[in-house]
Amino acid sequence: MKMLSPRCCFNIKHFLEFVKGKLSLILEDSIAIFITTNSNLAKVVNEFYYELNDSITISPCITDYTLTNILWLKTPSKAPSLPMKRIIADATRQFNPMMS
Repeated sequence: MKMLSPRCCFNIKHFLEFVKGKLSLILEDSIAIFITTNSNLAKVVNEFYYELNDSITISPCITDYTLTNILWLKTPSKAPSLPMKRIIADATRQFNPMMS
């Protein structure tokens, strides 16, 4: 796994301090959410977060992919082709890494 940069760690530290004590059970009630394209970063932050907080609370860090899925599941009629567009974008990025 790639190491996190000091700047990334600094930003996450301050973000977690900002949301400390402001736990939410529902995504829409969260005071803030750190959205990242880095799934390893989300995993590390969530492991740390859930060591200190109840596992039924919403994590303060999620991937853009997870957020896309949640949004589509909550309102599929608003963007019926969204999952297909996301699948196409992900597949394109896999076959052409220079686009990332």
